[in-house]
Amino acid sequence: MKELNSNDLQQVNGGVLANIAGAIGGGIGGFYGAIIASPSATGFDIIKGTFAGALVGTLSPVNGIRSGVLAVGSGVVGGAAINLADDVANAF
Repeated sequence: MKELNSNDLQQVNGGVLANIAGAIGGGIGGFYGAIIASPSATGFDIIKGTFAGALVGTLSPVNGIRSGVLAVGSGVVGGAAINLADDVANAF
């Protein structure tokens, strides 16, 4: 095994924080995406959209402004998609 130096430790510790920031940004985007997809969304629909956005945002770690915007944007898409899919499933 190799012992990590201080630079390696900082990169490993910072990686988790970037994913947490992505999840928060994605959750915010998912919240708004759920509302955009269905203006008459119920509270449960908004929770589903927020959760879907947070999941997508977790996969988009934030390490700068550009990646932060991408995390929020992907959350909007995730939140909207989950609510639109649910609306389509309920229509049939």
